[in-house]
Amino acid sequence: MADRIVATEGEVRLSYGTKSGVCGDGRNNVNTGSSSHDMREWCEPGPARMRLTVRGGRVVDADLAVGGRWDDRRAVLDLGRVAAPLAAEVLLTLAADARDDGGKLVMGAALADSATVWPTLLDLAKTPSVSEDTRESATLWLGFAAGDALGPDDEAEDDDVRESAIFALSQRPRNEAVPALTRVAEGDHPVHLRKSALFWLGQTDRKRAISVYEGILTGSGKRGRRGRREQRVQWSLC
Repeated sequence: MADRIVATEGEVRLSYGTKSGVCGDGRNNVNTGSSSHDMREWCEPGPARMRLTVRGGRVVDADLAVGGRWDDRRAVLDLGRVAAPLAAEVLLTLAADARDDGGKLVMGAALADSATVWPTLLDLAKTPSVSEDTRESATLWLGFAAGDALGPDDEAEDDDVRESAIFALSQRPRNEAVPALTRVAEGDHPVHLRKSALFWLGQTDRKRAISVYEGILTGSGKRGRRGRREQRVQWSLC
């Protein structure tokens, strides 16, 4: 299917199912499932609709919408409703050669229902020849996948102080921030705090973040079995 798309000159359309909780306004606003109920009143659940513009065997523009309907303009190639895992595979294949809009292709793949995309995201994030936009987006969604692999957030009261401490760590000089965020992400801490550390690590040092994400997703990362007393000392230092 990817070969068929890049052989087209002009607009290509496809649609596919999205993960639970994903919705949108049919235009440019997409909710990935993390916003509050009030913010989601304007949302329609899938399908995702991807509009691609192909020139010279490469995607040069991509538009992603969730919900809504296609306009009256006819596409050169309309693939209709595609199985979500296949759509994700195709979009990531196209993202490897895309330029400015590679990030939208990655996002579109990450939202596809029943698709395991992190192995390909890892390859994209590590490949120097892939565009910066694609690598940045791949790293971001790889971090979300690593967070999901940790399991659901702890059923505990909000810990704004520790969340703020993790953000504060991310603002320190890189030689201080990266080791500290890594310790939290890999340590025996509440899941919601580890997820926060994973996110800020990705914003601070992409190369180190990719290594930590890979360790979590492949099961080879450090867990860091610390005692209660040592954990309290670490947070007091934060």
